[in-house]
Amino acid sequence: MRKSLKRLRDPEAFAKCKRALEALQKQEDQGKIDLYYFDESGFALDPSMPYAWQEPASVIELPAMRYGRINV
Repeated sequence: MRKSLKRLRDPEAFAKCKRALEALQKQEDQGKIDLYYFDESGFALDPSMPYAWQEPASVIELPAMRYGRINV
């Protein structure tokens, strides 16, 4: 199961940020700047299991709770 927020983004703001990033990448290619990328990772305590092994005719159920996401 893949979750995406792509449909919620503003196309104009996205295009503006994309152009700004391309300009920075060009400056790096020319040796004018050192460009670094940082990635935020996180985890959530609510399970997301799109599939699981189980005995025939049995049902796996998980209690529905919302814990939120923790970014590190």
